[in-house]
Amino acid sequence: MTAYSYTNMSSRASLLNVGWLDSKTPFPIGEVPPEFIERVETVTLTTYNAMRGIQGCFMCEGEHIHEIIRGERVLLGMSEVWFPSPGDEFIYIAPSLFLHYIISHNYLPPRGMVRDVVALPGEIGRWDTPCGSYRKLIKRHG
Repeated sequence: MTAYSYTNMSSRASLLNVGWLDSKTPFPIGEVPPEFIERVETVTLTTYNAMRGIQGCFMCEGEHIHEIIRGERVLLGMSEVWFPSPGDEFIYIAPSLFLHYIISHNYLPPRGMVRDVVALPGEIGRWDTPCGSYRKLIKRHG
């Protein structure tokens, strides 16, 4: 993980890059718990910092990457997904391709991030942190 640097944003929480993969850097592979996938799916439906254009997956031949989330076909690769840590000390920020990397390429995110995300309640509306609700957290920092 590295300090988030894709926009000029300041925050009381530490903003951390996670899952920004490329073809030049090897990445860890492995399995994550089903609860982690569920929470990543939930956040992927609520994306932030949408960009112009679509980034494809460097490991796949397709330019437009979709995942099925709760029966809905969702286009990935044009925004970010944000995950607060339970104590608000970190906000993990990943590309919207994060879910695809995990499901299709067995990307294994850092153990601490997996632990923090699994510790959050299953429904995003219940992601209350010491600094407020998830939506307020995103609005405040994003």
